[in-house]
Amino acid sequence: MKQERWSGFDKFVVMADKHNGYIKSDYPAYLDFTVLKSVMENCGKGHDPTNYYHDGDTINLGITKNNMTKAIDKMFRNVWDNSLIIVARRLGLRNLRAR
Repeated sequence: MKQERWSGFDKFVVMADKHNGYIKSDYPAYLDFTVLKSVMENCGKGHDPTNYYHDGDTINLGITKNNMTKAIDKMFRNVWDNSLIIVARRLGLRNLRAR
């Protein structure tokens, strides 16, 4: 099947399998990834990553805007960026971690 016909979950599984380590490739991990992706997209649209409001808390995501735009570009090419590990930890997305 052509890649443009893949679902979001299919793209996530391919990215997780390519990465080789940090992220799991199951459905609960995919749900956490969708939260991570929406936070990254919001910060890419102009929200401040050092003062981000998420689930009733103000969080410093621990990433600069420059690194964030690079990570977003990689996410859309189905490649995991290691700077996303910091953001996932700060957001408390525990289902993504394989370890």
